Amino acid sequence: MRLLSNLRIGARLTISFVVCLAGMAVIGFGGYKIVSNMAGYVNELNNVRIPAIDFIMETDRDFQQLLVAERSMIFSTAGTEQFSGLVEEYETNLAQTEERWNKYKSLITTDEERAIVPEYEAARDEWKVLSRSIVDGRISDTREGRRLAIDLSLGLAAEAFENMRNYLDKLQEINLGLAEAAAVQAEEAYGNTTTLLLIVLSLGIVVSLGLAFLITRSITVPLKLVSSTASEISKGNFSIDEVALTGRNELAALAGEFNLMTSSLKRRQKSSNKWLREILRYLQPDLQM
Repeated sequence: MRLLSNLRIGARLTISFVVCLAGMAVIGFGGYKIVSNMAGYVNELNNVRIPAIDFIMETDRDFQQLLVAERSMIFSTAGTEQFSGLVEEYETNLAQTEERWNKYKSLITTDEERAIVPEYEAARDEWKVLSRSIVDGRISDTREGRRLAIDLSLGLAAEAFENMRNYLDKLQEINLGLAEAAAVQAEEAYGNTTTLLLIVLSLGIVVSLGLAFLITRSITVPLKLVSSTASEISKGNFSIDEVALTGRNELAALAGEFNLMTSSLKRRQKSSNKWLREILRYLQPDLQM
């Protein structure tokens, strides 16, 4: 209160507005942080992890469809429309694996993924050589070509195919883990930021109410004191004490001016009473007669 008594009313009101604005700014910033954090994690999920998982799964699916076409060629008659359709399906799916793999590579953000990329591509290139030998052996439509295709498809090519797919499985597991981690972090960030925001909001309300009470009391109490003193003087009671207000503000200045006015009225009252007593004393003999 002593500090407030040295502040002008305008300064007190300014302080209250500044405190309220500061509280609103903190709350607004907290809200912005919630939205920003959530947007970051949602972006991580929607624009990186989910598409990455999707591209890996689509690449794996294309390989599976390609494998079906490759093995179906072994038991199809070369040169037929059915055989040509299987070759086209093989080539289409092979091209799609490259396209989708490159799209996934553009989304890679972790060193763990980057470390697997060359291992996968080496395994894929090894498998492609064997798979291409199977297809070329069937296109040649020779007994040796069919025998080679069967042996590779059931032996080395099958092993190379599964080895290649193991790397895709690892990449999928990594991205699933990262997606789950992003979801957990988003939930934790929301909970932590919301808790902090509620704490700041509660403190802001308490501080604002306390400041409002102090500022209101620092203005209304002196005004009531001046008003009460003025009321007593209007009733002719000049025995009351002066208004005791300290500080360097408008209310203290008002109290000072009011005290000067009160002192002046008291002096006039005393002077009037003195003259009245003199007149009564002068008239007293005549009144006794």
